Amino acid sequence: MLGGVTAVDWQLQTEQAAFESGDWQASLDPRAPQTGMHISRLQQDLMHLFRVTPKTSHSCSVQEAYVRENDLIVRYEQSGEDLFTFQLNWRVLPTDVLSALAIELWISVQTTLLDTHPKIDVRSRAAGAMWHDLTLNDLSIEKSDTTAIGLFKKAGVTSMLMIHPSDAHQSKRVRDRSEDFTVRMFGEFMEKGVIRRARLCFFSVPGELSRHTMINQYRAFIDSPLPLTA
Repeated sequence: MLGGVTAVDWQLQTEQAAFESGDWQASLDPRAPQTGMHISRLQQDLMHLFRVTPKTSHSCSVQEAYVRENDLIVRYEQSGEDLFTFQLNWRVLPTDVLSALAIELWISVQTTLLDTHPKIDVRSRAAGAMWHDLTLNDLSIEKSDTTAIGLFKKAGVTSMLMIHPSDAHQSKRVRDRSEDFTVRMFGEFMEKGVIRRARLCFFSVPGELSRHTMINQYRAFIDSPLPLTA
C-alpha cells in the first residue's frame, strides 16, 4: 500500500478540517467527532467515515487540534463530568495504487480516575450500501472468525475498512444497520494513567478489488509504521 509520500494540504479551522487529494475530497468538524469525516469523490457523496462516539457520555471539548504533515491530531479533554480523555489522529497515507485514497485513524484513551471501562463506538456509514465482513481466516492471517475488514461497493468505488489484528480481538462488531459498519473499541477495565490505543484504516479505489489485492493491503496495514504520536 505504501509508496512515495504525497503531501496533503490540510485546511484547519475551528469548525472544519478539510483536504483534497486527486479526485477525493474530505472534511470533518473537530468539535463533533460523532459526525465523522465526510468523504466524496468527484464531488459525489460516498460516506461518513469513522464516526467516533464515546458510549459513556462525553463533552468532546477540544483541548487542542493541529496539523503535522499528513496528520490531523485532535485531543479531547477530560472535564469534571467525563470518565476519560481521548485523542484522534487522522492520517492520510501514501499509496501507490492509482486514484486510491487511504486514511488511518488512531484512537487513544486515558483516564485520571481509578475505575473506568471506557467504550468508544466507531461507525462508518455509506447510504444505500451493503457491508460485507471478512474475517482473519478469510484473509489467511490466522484461523479466527474475528472480523478484520468491512467491505462495500458504491458509485463505482470499492472501499474497505480494516481493523488491526491486535484490536480486532479486543473489539466487538456491532450489527444494526446494513449501511453501517460499527466497531465497539476498548471496554475493559482501565487503570489510572494507562494509555490504550486502537488502530483502523480505510482504503478506497475506483473499480474492483481482487482478493489478492485486499490481502496485500491488509498485510501492508499491519506492517506500516506507527505514527509519531503512538
